[in-house]
Amino acid sequence: TNRKARPEMNVAGQQADPHSMWNLYRDLIRLRKTHPALARGGYRSLVVTGTGAGDTIAYERSTDQQRLLVVANFADTPRTDLRVALSDPGQGEAKLLFGDGTPGPRSAGGVSVRRIEARSIVVLAL
Repeated sequence: TNRKARPEMNVAGQQADPHSMWNLYRDLIRLRKTHPALARGGYRSLVVTGTGAGDTIAYERSTDQQRLLVVANFADTPRTDLRVALSDPGQGEAKLLFGDGTPGPRSAGGVSVRRIEARSIVVLAL
């Protein structure tokens, strides 16, 4: 960190703040280590529809044992009622593994995301 620009920013401060970049990266690294699909799985871009979908991306990472859906909202405001197209959505609701979001039900053709916070990432187990 450039101490002249922001002397209050340091590792100790980042570690103490649960919403800091340091903690975000630590949590993402832990998630990647515990879910092989994020580290070694296949990648497939997905189509997102709904209000504000233009500020949102989604992709699937999968192995033979695991399917994960990653959704990122780049907007300054939360997004609600998004739909992510999946050729095989599975059954029941997706399970939230990471992030500030609310998964919705799966149905023919996809899975819904009821809410995803502004500038955030959610990871769902399918």
